[in-house]
Amino acid sequence: MSYLFELLSEGVKICFMRADYTPSYIAFLDILGFKMFVKNHGFIQIREIFEHIGLDEKLVSGSMIRSEKEDQRLRRYNQALKQCKIRIMSDSIVIAAPSRYEESLAVVMDLCNNIQGSLYECEVPVFLRGAIAEGEFYCSSQVMFGQGLIDAYLAQENISVFPRIIIADKVLDKGVLFVDDLGGYGYEGLPQDKDGYHYINTLGNWLLLANCGIPIRDGVKYKKLYQYINSVLSDYSENKLRQKYLWLQSELERAADTAERARTNI
Repeated sequence: MSYLFELLSEGVKICFMRADYTPSYIAFLDILGFKMFVKNHGFIQIREIFEHIGLDEKLVSGSMIRSEKEDQRLRRYNQALKQCKIRIMSDSIVIAAPSRYEESLAVVMDLCNNIQGSLYECEVPVFLRGAIAEGEFYCSSQVMFGQGLIDAYLAQENISVFPRIIIADKVLDKGVLFVDDLGGYGYEGLPQDKDGYHYINTLGNWLLLANCGIPIRDGVKYKKLYQYINSVLSDYSENKLRQKYLWLQSELERAADTAERARTNI
């Protein structure tokens, strides 16, 4: 047993000898209400959450098929995408891409957007709270740490509060957070909340996705979330939870208005 422990320890030492921090954009996402969900649901319902995340599919769908020679931005985007790290532990999801590529921030944002969009599709909609930071990050198959990871976690835990994925202005100013041709985001297009933080327009993007040309509020997606959110608010709930769903109720209407304007302008 001691010999096995020595071998494992030596392997860890070698792993760290060959690695160093990588400056990165890091998203730390938390699945809201996961502990209660695990308590009240069976294995199949819990597994559905992670099946909807579908990491391999999201990595592929994050890039578009086009000749890299035609667009250097796409080339850098795809390079960042290939080097992106995603790790899940229980109700926490970490996404990181090396910040030496300007488009890495767009990659991280796209993946956050895709994952949250998939989780809206669950039988019981699942909501993420998160934050994106920039800083030093180390990640292997077993270990991850770094100041960037800590900053993202603390912002998610203490600042994001509501089911939104926030990005501080100093992070937005450092990277290319959108390439319009890649279906990304424009700085001006990011919604800004009352506390001044910009956040990813996950609801608006999801409502527009595969829209069949009908008004947003007549669509199945809007009606599903509208009914679910209001069913939660119609009952008694702990105040912090109620505040999150009141925010979601307001955000759904803002997102529907934005998506409807985009739909009619297409």
